[in-house]
Amino acid sequence: MTHKTIIKTVTLRVADLDRSRRFYEEVVGLKTLASATGEARLGVGDEALLVLQESPDAPRRARDEAGLFHIAFRVPDRPALGDALRRIQRRHRLTGASDHEISHALYLNDLDNNGLEIYTDRPRKEWPIDDQGRLGLATKRLDLQKLADTTPSDDPDHFPKGTDVGHVHLEVVELREAHQFYVGLLGLGVTVEAPSVLFVADDDYHHHVGLNRWNTRRRPHNQSSLGLVSVEISLPDQSVDTLLAEAEKLGIEAHRKEGKAQLKDANNLQWIAA
Repeated sequence: MTHKTIIKTVTLRVADLDRSRRFYEEVVGLKTLASATGEARLGVGDEALLVLQESPDAPRRARDEAGLFHIAFRVPDRPALGDALRRIQRRHRLTGASDHEISHALYLNDLDNNGLEIYTDRPRKEWPIDDQGRLGLATKRLDLQKLADTTPSDDPDHFPKGTDVGHVHLEVVELREAHQFYVGLLGLGVTVEAPSVLFVADDDYHHHVGLNRWNTRRRPHNQSSLGLVSVEISLPDQSVDTLLAEAEKLGIEAHRKEGKAQLKDANNLQWIAA
């Protein structure tokens, strides 16, 4: 299913580029598309989904600091999810696996402790919707043995064509200001809202961005830490000029760079929009 709004690439700061690149190739299933001193671009086909930037002296993210909860790579079908499970089981370990009724998801951490999700959506007609038209979410046990027994795809060592970054999930200090940025500025709609979590999306998707306060982060993100550097998002219904003008009205830090809008939310998390 095609959505108007898409997460294009996520950039991470890592301690050891070669080590992280191998992890994302051998465990996650991306391919290196380009590399240079201190940086590698990985993706599927000719589409970059992840940029790794090496910074061996960067500090680890502080325990009370806002930042990345997980990057969620969305695969097109269950065989591709089964391939991902077998890759992880051979070389790494899961931190969780869930049937959310909207999707089936595997969870793990990379070598710098960044959270990752690999998931496939269930058919939209099966998504639970409450009486107010809001999406219902569940967290049930995913049968890993049944998934592992799924017939492998044609290329079980790599993500197949059609894989993308389905969403990013962030840890924030406060949700009210997050609402102003992601709904008020980016124009995404609320799909799930509770005291400690907010999911927002375009085109009635379950979420393009997840935001939570589950771990009580108290400080904005340190842009010098290992972990999230930026997220690039495509917002075809909003021009760069419109975004910059609206950001100025809302008092949100923003500027133009290379024809794109560079934006920072209240948690000092950087977004690139075009």
